[in-house]
Amino acid sequence: MIHARLTRPLVTGVVEALNVMSRDIEALGASLCDDAEIAARHAHSLQDVDRIAQVARQLAAVLDAEHPTDAVENVGIDALRHQLQEAAEMKPVRVACQ
Repeated sequence: MIHARLTRPLVTGVVEALNVMSRDIEALGASLCDDAEIAARHAHSLQDVDRIAQVARQLAAVLDAEHPTDAVENVGIDALRHQLQEAAEMKPVRVACQ
């Protein structure tokens, strides 16, 4: 749902929050990687932590773009780019069953 009161200052605030979150998540991942035992036992989870930070950064870039719909094409994470492309074209998002 799009709200008429979605102002540029609000979008800027969301972008800043996403960027801060991305940096915080990256710092958390880096600190966990400093412990060789944790890094060895949780390599896949640490990759997920990095992916989450990347998603936050990519979403911030789309929101911050002058033309967000066009900015979706520059999203480097394929699954996220496809999800956003489908959303922009009002296509239903396919969700994998678990």
